[in-house]
Amino acid sequence: MTVLGKGAWTRWGPAFNGPAYSDGPSISVAQAQTGFPKQFAGNMLNSKLTIQKAWFDAASAKGAGKPAAMGPIHWYPSYGVWDFNDHYWGKGTVGPCIPKSQINGWWYIK
Repeated sequence: MTVLGKGAWTRWGPAFNGPAYSDGPSISVAQAQTGFPKQFAGNMLNSKLTIQKAWFDAASAKGAGKPAAMGPIHWYPSYGVWDFNDHYWGKGTVGPCIPKSQINGWWYIK
């Protein structure tokens, strides 16, 4: 995991006001004809993989560029809340949606 730079917050931060996180390619060839979308959906729906792991595994399996994922963190005095290990609904644990007013940090992997 890396610290998210100011540039990524400026670009993607406004999209977060409840969504758990965003997956995306940093270099994209993740088009439908590659089979990537079907692989990603299958990984989420037919396994116990977290959403971000399903995304990274599909990108690797289908040669879909360099995947990246980020999400908000809300820090309390002694612990943080984040959705890094979320699963698709009904497939495992799902964390809380963090409202924009409570975001005070980010996780980012690529």
